[in-house]
Parts: sequence; C-alpha cells; structure tokens
Amino acid sequence: MIEGYRNLGDKTFERMFERDKDELRALGVPIAVGEDAESEEVGYRIERKVFELPPVEFTPAECTALGLAATVWQQATAADDTMTALAKLRAGGVDFTEQPQQVLAPRITATEEAFEPLRHAVVDRRVVRFEYRGKTLRNVQPWRLAWRSNSWYLIGHDLDRAQPRVFKLARITSAVEEIGRSDAFDIPDAPETAVGVVDLLDTDTGSAEVTVALRVGRAPMMRRRGEPIDAQVPEGFDAYRLQINPERDLGELIAHGPDLIVVDPPELRARIIDHFRRIVEE
Repeated sequence: MIEGYRNLGDKTFERMFERDKDELRALGVPIAVGEDAESEEVGYRIERKVFELPPVEFTPAECTALGLAATVWQQATAADDTMTALAKLRAGGVDFTEQPQQVLAPRITATEEAFEPLRHAVVDRRVVRFEYRGKTLRNVQPWRLAWRSNSWYLIGHDLDRAQPRVFKLARITSAVEEIGRSDAFDIPDAPETAVGVVDLLDTDTGSAEVTVALRVGRAPMMRRRGEPIDAQVPEGFDAYRLQINPERDLGELIAHGPDLIVVDPPELRARIIDHFRRIVEE
C-alpha cells in the first residue's frame, strides 16, 4: 500500500487516486491502462521505458554555468526550486563540483510580496487580480516577470484596458488573487515585444560612456557592443569603450565576474567592487 492511501474509505481513496492521476498526467507522465485477465479489474502502470529520461550529461563548463545560474536565486523565493532541480541532476549523475567563480555570481532578490503568487500564476497561466498604486483594481493575464534596474515588473495583458501592460511589483498594494482555472490563456512567444511593452519597461534614464577591460577570449557580447580602444589595462585584458546605461546594465556587468573590469567611471567601478565585497563578507 502506498503511503498516504492507508486506512482510507472507498470514496476518499477513489477521489485521491483520480486527483493523483490528473496531476501526473499534467506533469507529462504517461499512464498506461490495462485489465487483469483473471479479475477483469482495470489496472494502471507507469512504464519505465516510456517515461525514463536518457542519461543526462553536461560538459564541465555547462555544469559550472548551471551551478552559477542556481546561485543567482540563493537569496530569493525561487531558491527551493533551483536546489530541487540541482538535486535531481545530481541524482542522475551530474557532478556540480564547487567552482571558485561561484563567489562572483550575481544575486537576484525578490522581496515583493506579490512575486511568489505572480510566479505561480505565470506558470499556471491563471488570471490574477490586484490593487495597483492603491487606486485601481486590475485583472491581468500574467505573461512574464522581468527584472530591470533592481526592480521586478509583471508583463501581461490588462483585461480591463484590453492591451498589454507592465506593472511594477513594488506598486501592487494588495494581495494577489488568482481567478478562474489554470491554462486559461496562451502566452506570446516574446511577451516583451508586444505593442508598447518594450517602451513601458524601458527605464533608461540616459546612457553613459564606460571603459572596461575584458579578459582575452571572453565576454564576446560585450566585445560586439563595444569599441576597442588603446588604454592601460592589466595584462591579459583588452580595453573597450561601451555606451550603456549604468543603472539598467549594472547586473550584466557584474555577471561577467572576473572577466570584466570597469576602468572608468570610478563611481561605477566602486559600486561593482562594493557588490563583490558584500558577497565575500556573507
């Protein structure tokens, strides 16, 4: 007898069994149905060969990338999910050897009370209702949560205004209420490109010229965005000039860890050094 089904009445047993079958199917687990030749009772089974995944293999570099991605959420509400995912991969034989670069991993926090219920609503594709800026009640199809300039935003379809909108989570002034059934709507392939959403989400307050030192052979995206210049940088690095928004792109600079050094302006360099100092002190 499976734990959890012991000492249950017939009706309760049947109700729990149907619920569990529905949940397994929703997770993509195939359930085979057959009849016992002797008793003519219907039986259910999960065939291992149909459901079991092939061996999971990652290169050392890919393991490091996965480990770093998981550390991003160490201080946020999604940390449990990332740790569960890593535990499953370890059980499958993936070796996440501790890397010294992990201390330089960026951190994302989610302190807004609305974050967790909205995260679940995005996954379940359920309509939500909340009070915004303490004035209006909004009914929204949640599409995606986006992190920009140290703040969380909800990208979704405002049902009351019949158009895509962006909501800053810090301005949600009530509890988030989920309405209706799951899978109630389809999410666009690229929610950020919906009409007006990019402009609404863009909190760019002005770009600035930044001089950085990029480790040779690393940070290809930064190299494509920048212009190589002649400047004094440490050995093994190349100098580049970038035109970026220091507020909006701070996290991207930090994410390059030891492969990127901000040379100028000094105030931006000091902010990044302070970020890494606080991580080490933790």
